[in-house]
Amino acid sequence: FHTTASAITHSDAPDKLKQVVSLFADMEKMGLKASLFAFNIIIKTCSLVGPEEKIDALQVAASTFNSLEAAGTRADSVTYTSMIHAVKNLIDDPEERARALSGTFKQCCEEECLNQHIIDTLSESLNDR
Repeated sequence: FHTTASAITHSDAPDKLKQVVSLFADMEKMGLKASLFAFNIIIKTCSLVGPEEKIDALQVAASTFNSLEAAGTRADSVTYTSMIHAVKNLIDDPEERARALSGTFKQCCEEECLNQHIIDTLSESLNDR
């Protein structure tokens, strides 16, 4: 499942988010528990969608991120990096994007997941627009 989802994520498929979400829904129907890697792939896929899917992708990314605890796992540095990319790519309004990045960064610090890569990604996200 993970290899297929990762291949879809990095493809040019116009509906890659729908495909990845469907793949993991099928996995859960089979009784398989989604790993943190699975959650991270979904969030990363959200950050890579086209402009026509931004609103749905933002909702999926936030929902996926917020469901980690209920799934018995917690975010790691990859999760936070993916969320930063999702916020950067999916939120057009500069003030809303800055608030979302700030909240993500604060939670990352509280969860003790901060590392240099996250700092670099956040810095790029703030300077990119």
